[in-house]
Amino acid sequence: GAGQFLEAAGEDRGAHASGFVDNFAMGTLELADQASVNVIDAFPNQVNEPCEALYIDILRLNPGSEFTTGGCKVYYYNLENDGGSIPGLGIDVLSIGGCLVNADCNDGDDCTVDTCDPGNPGADSFGCVNEHQPRLFADIAASFCPPTCPQPDLDDIQCVVDDFGDGPSVDGCAGSVVSTDLAPCGGDGLLDLDDILTVLDAFAQVYPCPHPCP
Repeated sequence: GAGQFLEAAGEDRGAHASGFVDNFAMGTLELADQASVNVIDAFPNQVNEPCEALYIDILRLNPGSEFTTGGCKVYYYNLENDGGSIPGLGIDVLSIGGCLVNADCNDGDDCTVDTCDPGNPGADSFGCVNEHQPRLFADIAASFCPPTCPQPDLDDIQCVVDDFGDGPSVDGCAGSVVSTDLAPCGGDGLLDLDDILTVLDAFAQVYPCPHPCP
């Protein structure tokens, strides 16, 4: 198809997630089959920026498409190339290749605290830190007392009481990390007196169910 032009308007902050913050970043840029898109810097959108940059969350190329730049940098977070062409790939079109927010680091394990912290020496190659967090049964609001709670406390009781009548949830109170549906072990889809009694038992250090994160 006919070539199209796309203005680069952002400050060039390098291959770093900060380039997505208040910087004219794009969500998804998808090139249709046989489409041609050329990134240009035709307007002075930034002060003292000789060659402005473009930050893209997802750059998606369909068969026969071509994505080119005028020499200014384009940074992408995810590249989905299904038969397209990027002549400047690795030169002017560069991968950020790392987490942006904590949600990017979710490892599916309720026993870990997942954070996006590329500067942490313990971070993986994606910039994620997944730290095991010991937690006792009914320790719902574990993040209220980091790094760990020695046992279920009044905050956990309050979480269950707050959800009573509304149904179990994992966000019924700020900082909740597990469901307030405690009884029977594994929950039954109901938030009732059994759950309140169970969290009171746990507060008294009587645990009817195994600790989820020993």
